[in-house]
Amino acid sequence: MKKFQIQIDEKEVLVSPGTTLVQAIRDSGGSILTWCHSKGQKSPSVCRLCSVGVKGMDRLVPACSTLVQPGMEIKVETNLVQKSRQMNLRLMLKEHDTCDRRICQLCKVAQEEGVPLNISHNAPGERIRSFEYLSYDPSPCARCDRCVTSCSVTGVIERKPSELHYPFFALQDPLHTSCTGCGDCAASCKTGALVASEV
Repeated sequence: MKKFQIQIDEKEVLVSPGTTLVQAIRDSGGSILTWCHSKGQKSPSVCRLCSVGVKGMDRLVPACSTLVQPGMEIKVETNLVQKSRQMNLRLMLKEHDTCDRRICQLCKVAQEEGVPLNISHNAPGERIRSFEYLSYDPSPCARCDRCVTSCSVTGVIERKPSELHYPFFALQDPLHTSCTGCGDCAASCKTGALVASEV
């Protein structure tokens, strides 16, 4: 399909139809913070850390799931975008009760963005054994859904309508699920909530 031009921070960029704003920004040499978005996976647009401004729109849009349109004018770094990013980081940290700073990338990102860390950094809570090769600690979970979107087996991990984000397999008999033990969910976790266990 024929490419068309858009503007990213006043820079003219040639893009293909079906390209997401995240991809267009990075392909043009720019950088943009993402969290729930994983390359090659459907973006759930949960964290909103990648929100950007688009001329003619009255609200910020998630760059991970918004597709380019001809003539689009995108603003990646404005005061409004920065304030939105900081606000969404604070919301994520509200779900993030405690963690181990040695492995928690959420705390690292928050500090880089100037967001104070008003959370406990004591030892992680009791881990829930999920099969012989996975364990889960709900306390550092940021409810970002990265583990959900990384799983290629429908229904093994899903968001539960509860106060804490318990993966489906943490509550079910492993013999009654179709988990293959690939480890993609643990590899996608950036807070240390979900880790591969030593057998």
